[in-house]
Amino acid sequence: IFNHQPAKIFMGDSGSLMIGLINSILVIKFINVADAPFVSLQVPAAVAVGFGVLTKGPVPLLLLVPPVWLHRRLNVQRVPIPRKHLFGFLAVVLAVNLPWYLAILFREPVFLRYFFWEHNILRFVKPFDHLQPVWFYLPILLAGLLPATTLLYSFARYLLAGEHERANTRTPALGFALLVGLWCVGFFSVSGSKL
Repeated sequence: IFNHQPAKIFMGDSGSLMIGLINSILVIKFINVADAPFVSLQVPAAVAVGFGVLTKGPVPLLLLVPPVWLHRRLNVQRVPIPRKHLFGFLAVVLAVNLPWYLAILFREPVFLRYFFWEHNILRFVKPFDHLQPVWFYLPILLAGLLPATTLLYSFARYLLAGEHERANTRTPALGFALLVGLWCVGFFSVSGSKL
């Protein structure tokens, strides 16, 4: 059992490992189908977001919606998303979450207030545990990305290069990946309570 002596891995570690595994699978899947015109990932993506909301409350939606919205505003070749797809996405997220949240509401009515208000909102704006400075994730991120960290200088030069032929090799998918990564790191960095 986790968190009991002699534990080798703790629940927080296993949650992070699971999130990393799911993110890796989704990125690999996205890379494989990014150029396929008729591949639909809405349902699997909605199920993944639903599980994220089930475990972390509104945080997955806060990590998903702003980068998608901003990327759509910055990308001139955007394809409109029909409202029925948005409502379908939200319906799948709700289908994953609603049974659990209703069951817990009937069993422990104070849990939802504690979970959403105290554990998500107050923890973000008025930290009460895991207090760390804003730059806390920078060394962790740089160490965690090794050996790719050694390529950051070259990658920055590639991104900032003004030559036309280099600019044409920077795809919207690369921009979206950078936007999501920077948003996630920024979001968790400004939070008073670090995870």
